[in-house]
Amino acid sequence: MTLDECIGNIKEYDLIYILRDKNEMVWRKYALLDDDRDEIIRGLSHGDYCYGPELNYDSNKGEVWIFKKYISKYNYEFYIKITMKDDKRKCIVISLH
Repeated sequence: MTLDECIGNIKEYDLIYILRDKNEMVWRKYALLDDDRDEIIRGLSHGDYCYGPELNYDSNKGEVWIFKKYISKYNYEFYIKITMKDDKRKCIVISLH
């Protein structure tokens, strides 16, 4: 998958968020609701890209893509790690903290 395809899929696929302590702590700190998280993820662009695809070492399946996005509203740079489940048209957000 290319970066263009990844970003296109992010905008079209269903978003699934993994509930991890790091994620939930930041979501609470900034009072991020579902719509806020979706806006951050769907707003990712080439300028937010850090690296990837890399092998997903957590599950032995698929690739992960890493982004960082600064949101001035929160004065915070979010670390974002995602993977795709193309067969189910799902974008899995592993990290958003």
